[in-house]
Amino acid sequence: MKKNIYITGGHLTPSLAVIDDLLKNHSKEVKLFFIGREFAQTSPPQPSHEAREMNERSIPFFPIQAAKFHRQHFWRNFIEILKLPNSCWQVYTVFKRARPDVILSFGGYVAFPVCIVGKLFKARIITHEQTKVAGLANQAIAYLADTIAVANEESLPFFPKEKTVVTGNPIRESLLREYKTPPSWFPKELMSKPFIYVTGGSQGSQVINQTIATLLPKLVRSFVVIHQCGASQGNVYLHELEQQRLLLPEELQHLYIVREWIEAKDVSFLIRNAKFVISRAGANTVQEITLAGTPAIFIPLSFAYNNEQQKNCDPLVQQGAAMCILQKDLVPDVLYEATQSVMRNYEKMKKNADHMKQEIPKSGTHNVIKLILSSM
Repeated sequence: MKKNIYITGGHLTPSLAVIDDLLKNHSKEVKLFFIGREFAQTSPPQPSHEAREMNERSIPFFPIQAAKFHRQHFWRNFIEILKLPNSCWQVYTVFKRARPDVILSFGGYVAFPVCIVGKLFKARIITHEQTKVAGLANQAIAYLADTIAVANEESLPFFPKEKTVVTGNPIRESLLREYKTPPSWFPKELMSKPFIYVTGGSQGSQVINQTIATLLPKLVRSFVVIHQCGASQGNVYLHELEQQRLLLPEELQHLYIVREWIEAKDVSFLIRNAKFVISRAGANTVQEITLAGTPAIFIPLSFAYNNEQQKNCDPLVQQGAAMCILQKDLVPDVLYEATQSVMRNYEKMKKNADHMKQEIPKSGTHNVIKLILSSM
């Protein structure tokens, strides 16, 4: 009889790595469900990508409205906490239809009510922490979890020693392959030109988008610019950046390609073949760039908990494989000078990036799968 495995959390990339492995190698043993966010962020509203990814894999997806902890506007937490009973009720109605055997959480506020109700249903709970600095949600979920998996040894002090194991970070199979076929939307006539890949993550980054828009006339003189801008309500990001593209001289407009979302296999190709990457410094993004051995310019999220994004990219910066620009220092001239610095020091940065690539553990997906199977 198949066991019901519920996957939840705010980090989609490692979730997909585990899901795809389970579907490929253990489909006769498990039935998968996903409980996630309807919106990646609420102000402005941005639809999450979880529903689409689960639909493509024919996995039942259940959106819930979960309470979110605000560190900057603490007073808003008094309003948010009122959402928790409703969130728990939504999860309860899902579990009544298909009782959970194992819950795999990837942290984030959406996972907290799932784990609370999962405990009432006596499900085995595994939570995974990707960052070096444990998130607030995972620190709370740790009290409910039977097993805590961490990607980095630096995370161990945040959790109870007796139930915490180091697994590494689950990695999508597509990122371990060297895709040599460019995306179908990448013009063939541009393949011989050097390109840079810009991403603010699945949600996008307004400040990165605005800075790139200002720099476009300079950047396209040297590179093809591939920009994943993130989804936004009414496609605002995409529309604004397309307008900036049309302001370029006509002969240069084709050198800027902007898209809201890019599929995993295409991201793998872009990261591996880009001259360099301009990106946020989330744990999964840093891991993907490290795996590719590609130099990068990181712009850590300024309000990430305990400077976790800066700490994520510090090893690459310290080893000379990447540069870091704090968001408070991010202005067009600073970013442009960083791009020129990368090119002046490219051979050295590329060599350092290739060295770091060899050091990253690649068994995270296998290790997490073992935890799931042993909990069934």
